[in-house]
Amino acid sequence: MVSFLKEMSKKMPIKVAIVENDPKFLEGVSLILEDSSSMEVVGRHTTGKDAIKGILEKRPDVALIDLGLPDISGGEEVLGLESFYLQ
Repeated sequence: MVSFLKEMSKKMPIKVAIVENDPKFLEGVSLILEDSSSMEVVGRHTTGKDAIKGILEKRPDVALIDLGLPDISGGEEVLGLESFYLQ
């Protein structure tokens, strides 16, 4: 499985969404991921509500979600998104 993922990432980058309310941390993580040729940041979100909308629209392969968001807990967000992704 790991070799399959490595091979796939060579052909097309892994799409990543980042959900973080600290702007400096959000920017730092974005820069690190964008430096990799196998990753593409498709969304940067500072609130849970914005993240849900953006993630459903962009459909990233991976979402890095801060569990301590001020407007909605990261756990609630994950459970909400899970129902859409499993359809």
